Amino acid sequence: MKKLGVPTGFPQITCLYYLQYGAGNAFNQSGDVSDALPNMILQHASINTFIKHYLPRRVTADARAIVSGYELQHGLMRAACRMTQWIDPDRPQEPTFEQSLTVNLDPYIRRLVAQREKWKRRFQGTATQQSGYRTLSREIFNARQW
Repeated sequence: MKKLGVPTGFPQITCLYYLQYGAGNAFNQSGDVSDALPNMILQHASINTFIKHYLPRRVTADARAIVSGYELQHGLMRAACRMTQWIDPDRPQEPTFEQSLTVNLDPYIRRLVAQREKWKRRFQGTATQQSGYRTLSREIFNARQW
């Protein structure tokens, strides 16, 4: 079962529990399935087992639309609830050393740094107290994030 996840495109280890959990979740979300049918299919004696082990803990309903009386957006909610399962936990969180060096070579950032240096020379000792200097520093920080 460990290798089953590879051809399906799921990097996590696939085991029978996940398949059974997915089936239980699909039964729960289907309007065509009664309360007793998932218990019979999953071979549980009572609904409490299903509620305890298979009922998802996250809210997948469009709560804002329900409370406000708007039209439900099922597709949007389904997509939003699936987003985190595709995020790779092994993805790089920070840029590499080489990438961080190339950020300062960007013409826009170089222009902002040059303007900030002018402020620093113009207001020697008090540059950090000037609103224009702080604005430029914030712009440089934000530009480096992208």
